Amino acid sequence: MDTKRVITAVAAALVVGVVAGNVVSGWAAAPAATSTSAAATATAPARLGLRLGAAMQAGGARLSDVVAKLTGLDVADVTAKRTAGTSYADIAATKDVSSAKVIDESLKVRETILDEKVKAGTITSEQADAALTNMKTRLTERVAATDDSCTGTGGGGRGQGGGMGRGQGGGQGRGMGGAGCTGTTTATQ
Repeated sequence: MDTKRVITAVAAALVVGVVAGNVVSGWAAAPAATSTSAAATATAPARLGLRLGAAMQAGGARLSDVVAKLTGLDVADVTAKRTAGTSYADIAATKDVSSAKVIDESLKVRETILDEKVKAGTITSEQADAALTNMKTRLTERVAATDDSCTGTGGGGRGQGGGMGRGQGGGQGRGMGGAGCTGTTTATQ
């Protein structure tokens, strides 16, 4: 009888320990309250958690959209030429539009979209400024590029997050593909 009581007490203690451990680890792993400090907002655009790709695509801010608008070509024609290896700069040049004009117009459209997101409270002004700076760098690179590595479709995410809960199993995260460069972590084209 005493052996059964000891085993029952040990099992109960283990159950209490597991439950308490899960509660404490869940509490410790809970996301901290969001902060709008300079340190917090300065890192957000670098890791690109802003999900701007869909907004840029819907707002006509993709390079193919801007080049089509400036040249009078159809977006499908611009996309076909781009897929065939012609740079956006060369496509624009066929209609006497400079690459600087393409970049300026792209940034203007994107800045408008970012301003709307700031007004809506979706992102902070610091995040918008950092994103615009990042976009300027990327646009300058992408306008002259002839490779088709950036189609504006983005890649499907493959998150590999650690699992929370009982046992030592790993969790599988799910990523969202967005309008941007497949295989990169930079701003949308």
